[in-house]
Amino acid sequence: MKIEIGQDAISWFEENIYVGSENGIRFFPKLTRGSNTGITVGIEPAVPHQSNVNTTVNDVTYFIEEGDEWLFDYKDVHIRLDREFNEPMYKTE
Repeated sequence: MKIEIGQDAISWFEENIYVGSENGIRFFPKLTRGSNTGITVGIEPAVPHQSNVNTTVNDVTYFIEEGDEWLFDYKDVHIRLDREFNEPMYKTE
C-alpha cells in the first residue's frame, strides 16, 4: 500500500491546509451525518505516530495511521484534485 499525490493536489494541500510544526497531513476515516450519512476521508495536520503508509513531498509527510488502512481497502491511494469541486479526490487501486 502506498500514497501517490498529483502535483495539483499537492498545490491544493499547500494552499489550504496549514501544517505548521506538525509537518504532516493525516488521512483518516470520518463519520458524516445528514443527507450524506456515511464514512468519508478526513484530513488534518498531524505528526505521524504509527504510520506504515506515507509519502513525503516538499518536507510534508502525507500519511495514513496504522489501523486506518481499511478506509482505502488496503490498496494504493491516488490523490488528485477534482477541478469541478476544487477539492482532493481519492482513488484506490
